[in-house]
Amino acid sequence: MTINESDQDKKRLIENIRAEAEAEAEKIRVDTERAIAALVQSHSAQIERIEAEEVRRAEEQIAQLEKRAHVAESVAHRRRDLAVKSTVINEITRRVEERFRELRGSDAYREALTDWIVEGVVGLGADNVTVAAAPEEGELARAVFAEAARRAKEITGRSVSLSLAERPHGGSGGVLINDKDASRAFDNRVGTRLMRYRNQIQRMIHQRLFAS
Repeated sequence: MTINESDQDKKRLIENIRAEAEAEAEKIRVDTERAIAALVQSHSAQIERIEAEEVRRAEEQIAQLEKRAHVAESVAHRRRDLAVKSTVINEITRRVEERFRELRGSDAYREALTDWIVEGVVGLGADNVTVAAAPEEGELARAVFAEAARRAKEITGRSVSLSLAERPHGGSGGVLINDKDASRAFDNRVGTRLMRYRNQIQRMIHQRLFAS
């Protein structure tokens, strides 16, 4: 085999791996769109499940990616697959965040917002808190304060005072809960919640593809 033929074989191998990775990325995007479409008619519990479902899907795809990585002969091939996977994760995060924005005003989103406020109140253990919402969600958050306070009291046995922060937070949705002195905060913004899962997926990718 000549040097040119060897180079051509390597080039074809790289192109085949790239094509498979891109096809897989598209499949993940399609599957994710189908999964998050279910949120339109869902309860807040279903909204939580979609986040967990993205982690499960990512883990399955990582396992497939690992098998291909063993076929590749160089670390460069593995890093290219990692770059493709990171692109897919970015796309998943963006699409899920867009879906949350589309859900504003729906019963499912109101329920989720209520649960996130309750979670923050209980997590802070404070009786007087301020709730910062996204610029478009201030009145929506205020509308669920009474129900959130009732649920928090059922859990803690204490009454809680909720007030809307003067300034909205800088995220795309969800809430940022602070105690009275703003010395402690509980971050339940949509972007932060998704980032928790994003970091988990990235760690799995690194461990599976580059662990010695």
